[in-house]
Amino acid sequence: MRHVACVGSRGITAQDIQFLTKIGYQLVSAGWTVHSGGAQGADQAFAVGAAEALHHEAPGGLVIHLPWASYERAAADAAVRRSGGQALLDTVPFTDTERALALQFHPAADRLSRGGVTLMTRNVRIVCPQGPSQRSVDLVIALPGDKPGGGGTGQALRLAAHFHIPLHDLRDPALTARYTERVQRVS
Repeated sequence: MRHVACVGSRGITAQDIQFLTKIGYQLVSAGWTVHSGGAQGADQAFAVGAAEALHHEAPGGLVIHLPWASYERAAADAAVRRSGGQALLDTVPFTDTERALALQFHPAADRLSRGGVTLMTRNVRIVCPQGPSQRSVDLVIALPGDKPGGGGTGQALRLAAHFHIPLHDLRDPALTARYTERVQRVS
């Protein structure tokens, strides 16, 4: 099975949410396992689509990596229910190696609060679900916000570059046109 990290901004439009939901659905329908972080916005949109595909017995999977057990838990639990219990919630405590990697790739690591470090470490887990020394995801799909390199999405993009993981930035108009065409064909 192929694995994809699906990340993005919290501040997205209703049209973006619809688009990302369809991408999540298509990925799981094509046999991919979607790894996402459960945050409002892009993460939850990808997860909703992935869970819906699992509800329709698609061959892929969904793993929602939460930074702590109560984080956006209502939305995560709803995705698990919609998937018929097939989606997994990852609340496993982060390792020191994951934390160190998160700090290494954050441009303002010295200014992060403890919660901020935990949120950034979650992005390491999304991109490297088996741990930083193991196999990473096969692809990262991102819908970054307006602040280049900012937040958790920027963290995931830096990790993808470091681990030489193919990246699909959905703010790239040519790439978005290809995804839109494919989404419309399947809809």
